[in-house]
Amino acid sequence: MDTNLIISIAGAVIPIIGIVIAYSQWRKDVQLKLEVLRDEVTAELVRQRIAPYSEFMKKLEALSNFHLGEIEANTKKKISTFPILQEAIYGSIGLLASHDTREILVYAREGCKLFDEKKLSKEELGKRIWAVHLGLRSDLGIFQPEWPNEIERLRKKIGSEKNLQLPRRKVYQEDGRK
Repeated sequence: MDTNLIISIAGAVIPIIGIVIAYSQWRKDVQLKLEVLRDEVTAELVRQRIAPYSEFMKKLEALSNFHLGEIEANTKKKISTFPILQEAIYGSIGLLASHDTREILVYAREGCKLFDEKKLSKEELGKRIWAVHLGLRSDLGIFQPEWPNEIERLRKKIGSEKNLQLPRRKVYQEDGRK
């Protein structure tokens, strides 16, 4: 083989290798900057959630298992407590909540309607209200056994290049069935 040909090939390949290395380093830098930006956005979102979530959880206590027997017996109590979920869905809670937590809120609100129509037991409604509580805590990144942490779940989803499309969610029917 001709020496000039080898030198020409090497002269063409070496800059290509340099370009590939530079491109790879650039991608790593961009990924790192994106991760830092995502962490900053997540921290800001959690900061914005703390006050409204705290206020909402205080209101949500009125729908806890402890009070459901009293609510069941008192129509006025139902009228004053069930709108708590409606206000949350369309207020700052619904705006700041993760998609999963908003779905749980809607499911709990539907449970209140079914409970009012005597189609859902107070135990089942209590479970739905507790799920709202767990969803809110998850949105804040608070560890809970047997319940996914929304912040970690989001990081995994965003970090995975395989999950470019969001999965379709199951829609609940009016009677609460999937």
